[in-house]
Amino acid sequence: MILSNKNILIISPEPWTHDFLSKHHLALALQKLNNKVFFLNPPSTKNELSSDADCPAISIIDYKPLMRGLHAMPVFLADWFAGKDMARIKKIAGVQFDVVWTFDPFRFQNIRSFDAKIFIYHAADVHLTKGSEDRLANACDIVLAPSQQVLQKFKRMPGMSVGHMIGSDVFRKLQLQYDIVLPGKNKLKIVYAGNLASRFLAYRLLHDTVQKNPEYDFIFIGDDQAIQKIEIWNDIRRLPNCYLVGRKKHEDMIRLLTCADLLWYCYDTVKYQKEASNSHKLLEYLATGKVVAGTSIAYYEDSPGIIQFPDTQENLPKLIQDIARNIEEYNSHDRAAARVAFAAKHTFENAMVRIDNFLKEVLK
Repeated sequence: MILSNKNILIISPEPWTHDFLSKHHLALALQKLNNKVFFLNPPSTKNELSSDADCPAISIIDYKPLMRGLHAMPVFLADWFAGKDMARIKKIAGVQFDVVWTFDPFRFQNIRSFDAKIFIYHAADVHLTKGSEDRLANACDIVLAPSQQVLQKFKRMPGMSVGHMIGSDVFRKLQLQYDIVLPGKNKLKIVYAGNLASRFLAYRLLHDTVQKNPEYDFIFIGDDQAIQKIEIWNDIRRLPNCYLVGRKKHEDMIRLLTCADLLWYCYDTVKYQKEASNSHKLLEYLATGKVVAGTSIAYYEDSPGIIQFPDTQENLPKLIQDIARNIEEYNSHDRAAARVAFAAKHTFENAMVRIDNFLKEVLK
């Protein structure tokens, strides 16, 4: 396997102390393949190598850049300063990197100065970078993206739509029995988890879905402080069947998801067709086996029945109502098993195999 027994550097726009995202989970998955994994935090005020007591096998690198604001400099000058930073990062790590795997399009466009054998750009999000992302991608061996829609930007590069990935530990947690009572007076519970302040949400549609289904309780898991300045959320939270339970640790969120009858989301996938072409939380939804409904997501359109879509965005309130009225059918054993099986195909371990095979084809 190419991605084993290597020194691997992961360049992340979010620090190791951030709530775990794909790059953090990826670091752990690569470490399990007998790699020595180094996780590069965003620029800071110190130069040091450290570890997290909870994940001691991951080496965390902090570095103080020689010069900030490289994006405003001429390319040759920015590359010179970035090269100095890369040399310092290698010195801090104390090893020669075999693989450099970057999620950050704003740093190290001259990434080959790391002098590794393999370079991977993981376009986990849609970025507006005025050419710097293209330059970085062109310097790498392969580009990975969560959907074909995001990957289209990099047509000239060997690219793979790898989708999102889920930790295998989630399935173990979901097997546990939780004695939790969700808030609300209605019998049927509909749960939403995620960034409640995302600019990709269809806020008016979200409001209408809750308002037009008063016989069901809608529970929202997410940072309720972040939505205080979003006017329509003031209308949503005043609805008698709306309950905000705040931001939760991952394990607590999983517990709440398992107690739901229906899981849903509400992106504006017409306006943000590319940006909302896939979402990591959908795998965690599907891993519960519970029925999942929401606006049409491009990545899932080739997997009919896995997620329930309305024929048009405006019909989402009616779809939620139809599913709720037939909840036992939608949550039948066979349908639940199909959803869990789909999520299981997208574990980090399975993704590593697919990415490794793709690398073999590109590098042969």
